Amino acid sequence: MEELMEAEIRTVEQKIDARQFGICMALACEYLRKATEAAAAAVKAAKSKEEFEAAKALQTWASDGASYGWQP
Repeated sequence: MEELMEAEIRTVEQKIDARQFGICMALACEYLRKATEAAAAAVKAAKSKEEFEAAKALQTWASDGASYGWQP
């Protein structure tokens, strides 16, 4: 009986962990979408080739990360 209760507790803990992971991934993707928008603005505002390349690299990185579009 005790083993059955422990197994049930582990199952509940795993479900909670999966839900928390999903929430964290959804938040991360949202922040990456916002970072993509900010980097796009930085690309437009770049005043030098170095600024442009750095902003473009950040935009690509954030956009790639946001494209996963995790949904819990």
